[in-house]
Amino acid sequence: MFNARPMNSREVKHVHLALKEQFGYDGLLSFHFFINRNNYIYVVNKEIAELGLSAFKVSSVGLYFAEETGKGLRLSIEGSQLIGPYCKKKVVELSKEDARLWLKGQNIACQYAGSGYVLVKHDTDFLGSGYLKEGIIQNFVAKTRRIKASD
Repeated sequence: MFNARPMNSREVKHVHLALKEQFGYDGLLSFHFFINRNNYIYVVNKEIAELGLSAFKVSSVGLYFAEETGKGLRLSIEGSQLIGPYCKKKVVELSKEDARLWLKGQNIACQYAGSGYVLVKHDTDFLGSGYLKEGIIQNFVAKTRRIKASD
């Protein structure tokens, strides 16, 4: 029933290295990492990981942290909130207007140089990650988490 497996130390090291290379994060996440067959990465605290989750009837566990893609790690909203304040690169600051459009699910034009996954923030709030290409940040906010267009 439980469709995720614990990541081995080599895989966890790869996640830490990717966070450092992509976003300049040089901290160490003291979580246990799980990955499912869709390459979604979840984090749990050490006490939960020690329970032996395969003995329970659960379909998922932990906090959805990121997805491993062929282009790098795409952080979830919560993943960006966990590490964002400690990242030194590829953090795009949005205006209040652009942040509102982002939360409505729209792509955002920006002047940030480069390409690849970026963290999106407004003021001190991290709003997730997007893929920057040719001056446009592709939005990955799930439809169920978007604010309504009338708001």
